[in-house]
Amino acid sequence: MKKQREKHSFAKRIGKKGFSTPLLTSLKFLGLFLVLFIFSYQLLSRVSELNLLAARSTEFFLGFFGKPVATVTEKGVPFIRGDGINAEIGGLCSGAMEIAVLFGIVFATFERSLKSRAIGLLLGLFLVLVFNPFRIAVTLLFTGTPFLLVLVHELLFRLSLILFIVFYYAFWFYWLSVGFFSQVFFLRKAVS
Repeated sequence: MKKQREKHSFAKRIGKKGFSTPLLTSLKFLGLFLVLFIFSYQLLSRVSELNLLAARSTEFFLGFFGKPVATVTEKGVPFIRGDGINAEIGGLCSGAMEIAVLFGIVFATFERSLKSRAIGLLLGLFLVLVFNPFRIAVTLLFTGTPFLLVLVHELLFRLSLILFIVFYYAFWFYWLSVGFFSQVFFLRKAVS
């Protein structure tokens, strides 16, 4: 009986497998993600140029949609004004949170090579910097209807943050970092 208990003991399993049990792997991922996310968000939230970049990019998309606007900066805070639109581009509009989550989740994925993670982050960063101002522009198209503006703003922000990150991460993790594109980006040697 004692021998049977010893065979199934936690210490024995860790000794044989190292620290690679699914629970410990998950905790390692979660811990690393949280550290990377908090660190990068603290840094990015202090970069005011991200707000200005988001405002200028949103100005471009609104112009594309036929809404002539201009970016105006007052006391270091960018505003988008014109054609019935007067919107402050604040901290959450900058994309800093999306970038920090993306950085944390991609670099906490220790199963992938550092090169694969770096390329995944760069591609994701590009997509965030395009998608985020597009989301803001679509939201600002509803400025004539206050109820819809609030609904679309709240809904789009949350959905874009969650869905964009989840789908991009799944796309990168399961396809880009191991499939066809990994060979294109030289992340692994082509099979001969």
